[in-house]
Amino acid sequence: MATVQLSAAPRPSAHPLANPGYGKRSAPDQTPRTGRDFAHLPTREASIATYIDRLADESDLSIKTLAKHLPYGQCALATALNNRSAAGHLRRVRRPVTVDGCPAGSGTPSSRAPRTTTPGGTPSSPGGRR
Repeated sequence: MATVQLSAAPRPSAHPLANPGYGKRSAPDQTPRTGRDFAHLPTREASIATYIDRLADESDLSIKTLAKHLPYGQCALATALNNRSAAGHLRRVRRPVTVDGCPAGSGTPSSRAPRTTTPGGTPSSPGGRR
């Protein structure tokens, strides 16, 4: 009789954080999570959006990092992120961010509800209200 050697399944590695001043930022005034937040998106985009939504703030949202943690390639991820940006769920902004008074980079606000940008470049709440 053969001996079966059992070992624990490898744990998924934690998603890495971005350098200070970069990475995911949750949009203000978010509603609590529900299972239907991204139901209007195609399956792949909904899967990616749900994964990003569950990440901690300051998580690295680079396409290469996401490709290491998700079962999609870099081109599919880039397309999905561009579509999320077009739908208003993800904004890739280049605005000065300071850490301890020093310039540090840009943020990537992510939102469950589509948002628009006001003429001054500030994000607005769903429906265009601030």
